[in-house]
Amino acid sequence: MAFAINQFGDCSSRPDAPDTPERFISLKGTVGRNGRNLQGDVATVQDALNQIDQGDGGPVPLLVADGFVGPKTVGAIERFQKTQFPQKPPDALIEPGQRTVSRLNDLLNSKRPVLAGSGLNFAGGASSFGPRQSSLVGASTTDDQIALAERLAEDAGKRITAAVNRLTRSIAALAKKTRTAAEQELVREIDWHFKASADTNPAVHMAKVSLVLLTMQTAIREQNQGIRTIFKGGTHPDPTAIAAADLGGFSSTKQSERFIIITPQFRTQSSGVIIHELGHFCGGNKTSGGDVVHRASPRPFPTGTRKEDGSTNYRDMLPFHARTNVFSYQIYCFPELPEFKVPTS
Repeated sequence: MAFAINQFGDCSSRPDAPDTPERFISLKGTVGRNGRNLQGDVATVQDALNQIDQGDGGPVPLLVADGFVGPKTVGAIERFQKTQFPQKPPDALIEPGQRTVSRLNDLLNSKRPVLAGSGLNFAGGASSFGPRQSSLVGASTTDDQIALAERLAEDAGKRITAAVNRLTRSIAALAKKTRTAAEQELVREIDWHFKASADTNPAVHMAKVSLVLLTMQTAIREQNQGIRTIFKGGTHPDPTAIAAADLGGFSSTKQSERFIIITPQFRTQSSGVIIHELGHFCGGNKTSGGDVVHRASPRPFPTGTRKEDGSTNYRDMLPFHARTNVFSYQIYCFPELPEFKVPTS
């Protein structure tokens, strides 16, 4: 069974119409006045601001999402801050995980995008590749789209490696009777995303979680080092799908299942799409009992929502559901996102 993800970050095993998209942005660095202003971050912010109504502080006129900061982009950020935070002087700077990007995410998720083709995917990248096409009859995946997937795979590899290292420290902390404050926070994180302490045997439970992440690391490392190609062009019955993967495809004996499919609709700036499909691709297959599917999404934070194969929301997942939930692995690779943080209540 192939799981496909679309431009808005919705992922489904069915070729029917997707639900209301879950979408938010994340940044690697600061954007705006005196910011780091990485081109991808700037384009993400420009595209996101363009989707904000003028009454909520959206830019007038709309910005060109070219990834470069100039007076218009700085002015648009300042205008948004003045509208949303009238009690605080604007600094025209957007910082990862802080109030301005959080408010942007709140507004983006309060309604569908106001501009056709400016979709935001789940893992936090805005699409700046032009209007979304509803159908590409007869089209084929281009070399540029495969090259884009390969570039995103490099970021995915770094994120997955960081997640593996964090998980290793967390599992070590879980085994301790006395923990430092930092170790206790690591345990709280795996308790939130993977329900570690709720399992009858936390060590075995987390060993299974670790195996999935390590397999994801192996798959993306083989891709990035040229050992094995895991991407190929193809299509999916859902005309909005931008990528798809078979459950357990990385270890499948069927050649047709041993790739993540990049479709002619592939347009994204976020490695979250790659990480999401790797979760499906590197978990078990349908007969293993360990297939990584859609149990629950962390949005809306902090309770989250039940997804198609789930039994409850993100907060109340059972350990087995958390261990086989693709969103748990994906969000664990994005610690800068609000949804990564453990709720305080």
